[in-house]
Amino acid sequence: MRPTSQARDVAASPERSSIGARTAGIQMPHPRLFWLGIAAITGGVSAHLPMFFNAAGMHYRLYGMHVGAAMIVGMAAIAVGIPLTVAGLVSRRPAGATPIPSVEVNVEEGGIGRAHASLLGVLTIAVVIDAMKGSTLGFVAPGAAAEYGLKSAANPHGSVPVALYPLAGVTGMSLGALIWGHFGDRIGRRAGILLAGVIFIATSICGAMPQFGLNLVMCFWMGIGVGGMIPITFALLAETIPARHRGFAMVMVGVAVAAAFALASGLASWLIPIYSWRIMWLIGLPTGLVLILLNRFIPESPRFLVGMGRTDEAVAVLRRFGARLELKKSTAETAPAPIEDRWRQIVSPRYAGLTLAICLVGFSAGALTFGFQLWAPSNLPDLGVARGDAAALLRNAALIAIPVTALIAPAYGYWSSKRTIFAVGAVVAASLIALAVGGADLASNRAALYVLVALPIAGASSLLMIVAAYSSEVYPTEIRARGGGAATSASRIGGVLIILAVVFSLVTPSMTTMSIAGAATVIIALAALVPSAIETRQRSLETITREELSVAVQRP
Repeated sequence: MRPTSQARDVAASPERSSIGARTAGIQMPHPRLFWLGIAAITGGVSAHLPMFFNAAGMHYRLYGMHVGAAMIVGMAAIAVGIPLTVAGLVSRRPAGATPIPSVEVNVEEGGIGRAHASLLGVLTIAVVIDAMKGSTLGFVAPGAAAEYGLKSAANPHGSVPVALYPLAGVTGMSLGALIWGHFGDRIGRRAGILLAGVIFIATSICGAMPQFGLNLVMCFWMGIGVGGMIPITFALLAETIPARHRGFAMVMVGVAVAAAFALASGLASWLIPIYSWRIMWLIGLPTGLVLILLNRFIPESPRFLVGMGRTDEAVAVLRRFGARLELKKSTAETAPAPIEDRWRQIVSPRYAGLTLAICLVGFSAGALTFGFQLWAPSNLPDLGVARGDAAALLRNAALIAIPVTALIAPAYGYWSSKRTIFAVGAVVAASLIALAVGGADLASNRAALYVLVALPIAGASSLLMIVAAYSSEVYPTEIRARGGGAATSASRIGGVLIILAVVFSLVTPSMTTMSIAGAATVIIALAALVPSAIETRQRSLETITREELSVAVQRP
């Protein structure tokens, strides 16, 4: 006999929680260990700085120098500090805690208030810091190639291709998205974000590595941290922002990616002539510390807290956001299909088509970012732009992209999520085709060149953020970070394949080639999304999981 439809409130009132709203969701199990680890890592990075500053007379050229005792001690301090931060952050699920799938969590009440604005502001800063590191790869590559004598457009006779540099970083990003997707679902959204910030600080020593091989190693680990930030950041936003504002708020954070590229371009044009390309890595120390120091404004997801058996904290967190928590026992009529906390769930029959389509959209965004955008500083001179003006042009194009990206947020949040994906993809593909057809003729029409360069930059960042937002909405809580991690990883894999093609000389990274490749991947992704697209606009996460996806798998 099927049970009757009934629901029992487990924790419907915030007054039932004895935990203060200010401290709820930000408590660490061992805060002293965490801060001791941060001090050790910061000290370890600082031990690398004397070599850099002592090389000022050689324009900060470190190639050929030996790793000194202070640097070795610094590396050891970093190696000790990282596990200390992990031990300080990670808590275990209490025995007998109710797993997430057995309850329905309703946190959709309330509007956007000061606490939401604070969270959005801090996570926007986190996304800017994260995106700047990926954007930096294109600006440090020319300087690294010159210092190490690497094979590049300016030095075609080098033995080792400079493309190995971004390849190491992007490969790390791809793996990091999967690793942090797992972390986000297992240890929490907040802990995952802070651990990514820890990696940002630790890998800033990439700017002080004298050997190219050490640069590659540190760049890879930098990528591990960078790749993990996006999926868990958007999982936290999706689980905290009320449904009617969720899509708009999440994609507005995407404006930060366009802003990050503009900021990276501006810093590159200002700092690199003074401090060399290495300074772009070293600024990871202060920016990472800023993220860590803002940690008190990043609470844990209420849904995750429920799954960890920390219901009182979940209630208190929502009191801070002007909402309430309602836990209901699921009945036969309301219970969704069981979801295990496993990677294989995102490729199960229920989600396989959707996962493939989302990953293809992510792949196309990665191909744009690490194909078109990564090589733009090197390719613009072929269109008649002086090498010294390329960074400034890209900075200005990125500034144009910011308002374009900002227009996409209300469309995604208040018009239609799936239609916005198709519209953005169509505009990006059209602009890339126009850029490929126009070619060198665009040199005489600087306004058209700005627009056609700005639209793919805006499109790449917008598609990345739309994929991150969309994947955080369509997967259930227990695999949400994994689903977002898979989509983000796919975007990095798109970059890895493009860069590998360049490394093995399968393609020449010209503006025309990268434009055509980018347009083709976008068109293929949109075609794959047609049968699987789901409307998420202003729908509760539980409704999407319980109703919309159930209908989707029954579609022919």
